[in-house]
Amino acid sequence: MARSPALITPSRRVWLVATVALIWNLLGVLTFVMTVSMSPQALEAMTATERALYTSMPAWVTAIYAVAVFAGTLGSVMLLLRQGLARPLFALSLAAVVLQMGYTLFFSPLLQTGGARAAVMPVLVLLIAAYLAWYAGFARRNGWLR
Repeated sequence: MARSPALITPSRRVWLVATVALIWNLLGVLTFVMTVSMSPQALEAMTATERALYTSMPAWVTAIYAVAVFAGTLGSVMLLLRQGLARPLFALSLAAVVLQMGYTLFFSPLLQTGGARAAVMPVLVLLIAAYLAWYAGFARRNGWLR
């Protein structure tokens, strides 16, 4: 029977990246839950522009949002546990983020109502998701994940 190669002890940077990734993704889960459970009073408190953005979001984008944040959170946990499943979970999260932010940037009225500054957060989310997917692969290639 073939033995798997020994697991290499990672640097402290892996723990730092995994912990920050978990916090980031848990904030995403919190934001998602707040978004889907918004009360009518909270919706009424929004500006007309914010309310229009919120109510115009298709259900499929909300579903993709859920996939993005929950896969990212699970990927972060797997990275902390040094499990190879981190990589496909971060890849799934990245794919969902690309779809979600693609809609947000190119098909929603976000840029028309908020201007170029409104693109900062969606682009940041894309960059972080891409980095985490890359980093999980990097950790796997370096023998830090099972």
